[in-house]
Amino acid sequence: MVLSSVASAQERFDLSLLNDVGNGDQIAKQFLTTEVFEYELPTENTIVLRNGFRKHGFVNAKDWLSIKDSVTVRKVQVVFSKYPIRNGEYKEIYPLLFNRIKETIDLDSNLNRNEIVWERVWQTHCENNAQVNSLFHGVVIHFDVPEKTPIFKEDNTSTVDEIAQPIDANTDSQSSVEQNQELSPILEYMLEHPSTPEALRSRVENLPPKEAEEIILDHFQKQSTELDGPITDPLVQLNYMFELEKFARQFPSKDDAVSTVLTRHPEWSKKVIINDWTGSMYGYGSQVILWHLMNLERSGISTLTLFNDGDSKATKQKKIGKTGGIYAADANNPKEILDLFNLVMSKGGGGDAPENDVEAILEAIKENPEGEIILIADNDACVRDISLADQIERPVRVILCGYKPNKGVNPDYVYLASVTGGGIYTIEEDLEQLDANLGDNGVLNYVDDDRFKISSTRCLKVGREFTLKKARWKKKKVYNLNASKLGLLEVPGYVYKMENVQLLDLSGNKLEEIDPRIGELSKLNLLNLSNNQLDTLPKEIKYNKFLEHLLLDSNRFESLIDPVYELKFLREFSAAHNELRELEKFDARTIEFIDISHNNLTRLPSLSRQRELIYLNASHNQISSFPDRIKTENLEELDLSFNNISSLPDDLEPYTELKKLNLQGNPISTGERIRIRQALKYVDITF
Repeated sequence: MVLSSVASAQERFDLSLLNDVGNGDQIAKQFLTTEVFEYELPTENTIVLRNGFRKHGFVNAKDWLSIKDSVTVRKVQVVFSKYPIRNGEYKEIYPLLFNRIKETIDLDSNLNRNEIVWERVWQTHCENNAQVNSLFHGVVIHFDVPEKTPIFKEDNTSTVDEIAQPIDANTDSQSSVEQNQELSPILEYMLEHPSTPEALRSRVENLPPKEAEEIILDHFQKQSTELDGPITDPLVQLNYMFELEKFARQFPSKDDAVSTVLTRHPEWSKKVIINDWTGSMYGYGSQVILWHLMNLERSGISTLTLFNDGDSKATKQKKIGKTGGIYAADANNPKEILDLFNLVMSKGGGGDAPENDVEAILEAIKENPEGEIILIADNDACVRDISLADQIERPVRVILCGYKPNKGVNPDYVYLASVTGGGIYTIEEDLEQLDANLGDNGVLNYVDDDRFKISSTRCLKVGREFTLKKARWKKKKVYNLNASKLGLLEVPGYVYKMENVQLLDLSGNKLEEIDPRIGELSKLNLLNLSNNQLDTLPKEIKYNKFLEHLLLDSNRFESLIDPVYELKFLREFSAAHNELRELEKFDARTIEFIDISHNNLTRLPSLSRQRELIYLNASHNQISSFPDRIKTENLEELDLSFNNISSLPDDLEPYTELKKLNLQGNPISTGERIRIRQALKYVDITF
């Protein structure tokens, strides 16, 4: 199913079968199936067609019709919610599936082709009707466009009817783009392979890459045979590479981290590969095998182990060390690998975000007593079973996928590499002999290594989470204290004696003030004071000098004291839903996330120092001018919706690299909207 022919023009769905729900199982098998906790809408090279929870008609069909002739479709996702669950099981509603298929094909019959991947996505964060109704439901079409072809996306509130114009394949700009393209390294390798006929090389020698590519793929499609011979057989090897090349095109990876790192380390002569096989990681798995094929004599890869975090088990059924969803195959058996790719995908994608990396590593070690242990890891995913990492008795080489220096390294992989004596390997560098202080059970106390930064505390394990009652008698052992939603009028004095506490959650109480002794908690990393009745903080907060995350949402602040602005290592500041009238400059140069929405601000402070800023939400204020003193090197999302901004700066060049810009609810004229869209062609803008 996944490895359908690139060259084929056959229809994927027999429309006559869609009139009888008794064909449900047969139709469902033509889908790749993925489970996610909540579907996150993509922002690039997609058209999102909205339905509703139990609906199939599209509310914005013209968005696709306006660009369909200018792009090449890769994948169609049909997004559902896995709800309701009855007696512990979900029974798929085939009439809804059939209607969504028919509605999509009625919109554009060209989508009913075998070479286009159709994927049904099941969301699992569905415990009640209100929760389900808040999720996205519909069809998402993923496509490719020639380099730097602008795609405008029209939102429901915009009065500007701007759409992408059809691309003329004969224009000079299109020709120049095509001339700058090259064959993929895999096709280059296949073309130069000794078994490839000289006639084929001669035929494509002077052709543009796109034409050459089609001819090469067509040749190997016609020559393709069963992959049942030895991997050393040249014909089997080429057929294997052809199938994997098609797979890689359907599931592209964000970078070449895997092949780059493996090439950089020829000393890893024997390799045991363990690969996260959920969502965005499929492309990295194909990188492993493609590299193996191109380097057979020195590859050293013996087995490939894939894990998907439990074969779609419900989260509450996932037990640490016994989650399952782990499969292995011989790297030198082409058919077995291809079957494995499809099998593990069909079993689901884990549903929630954390993965069972350690369980998979331990399973692979049982079957492979020798060789380097290499984990192909998703930098964005936490490790569900990191507490078991000290059971691994061999170094783990973590190839980090999706890593960006400005976002940092996932703390779970720092712990995993450190506790096993291994290392972290990015596309740019090797991070070995990590300077990290480790606690028990996956606890990363702190990192003192200037080669990288930690990405977030969302995966940070700081020991067992203590309740207020149990923490009282074990003050020095408390790293993580959850004292939220207890109706506290004041913080008990013994909390300020917990000298090792790093995460302190006091949200959802009735606190009107914080004791100055808060400054005695010198190791505090995260302080959550949201949903209280505070209007000020003690000046002693300046002694919490390692504070990175300060959460003050839903209080009564009209202003902030100077020591808050002087915190040097602040990375996340959130003070939404207060009464702030003004903000001053922050001294910290490390801030990545700021949420000051729903306040009474009339201007933004200078953010010229915040080079690391990724996200800024200043919506629902009274701001009348667009910020002109803000660093945009790493800024991805800027939300200024529901303010009083009527125009943007003349020079919008600094904002061209934004991913999202929300200007909804501002008095911006039609002419100004057109100018903004023209200047920011590649930004997802909402008016």
